[in-house]
Amino acid sequence: MLLLNICGCAGLNSRPGNALAITAIEPASPAHLKFGERMLVHIHYSVTNADPVIILARPYTHGEKTDGYNAHPSYRYPAGSGDIVGWFYFDTPARVQEVRVDMLTARTRQPVASISQAINASWQ
Repeated sequence: MLLLNICGCAGLNSRPGNALAITAIEPASPAHLKFGERMLVHIHYSVTNADPVIILARPYTHGEKTDGYNAHPSYRYPAGSGDIVGWFYFDTPARVQEVRVDMLTARTRQPVASISQAINASWQ
């Protein structure tokens, strides 16, 4: 399990105790998917914010969000912890090098935690 608690990291206004863990990615890397086939990102989260947060799993290539993806929406998560499954897919050819999961305040979209994992995935 890859776990990151980013409280105190420079450049992010993080809140103590907020944490994200990518517990699994399906299919495993290297992955070759068909158009419309979802990559699943299993996430464990811990929220200490008084205000609810949203949690988003997104594809990245060369450090930038990969163009053309379709992805899961986010519920508003109150303080507490739990497990969710995020997903994304493509309807056109694409290559993804990284999955990034961000926790943002639901109201202001201010980042409070982030984690990433290198992958090798393509849609054809």
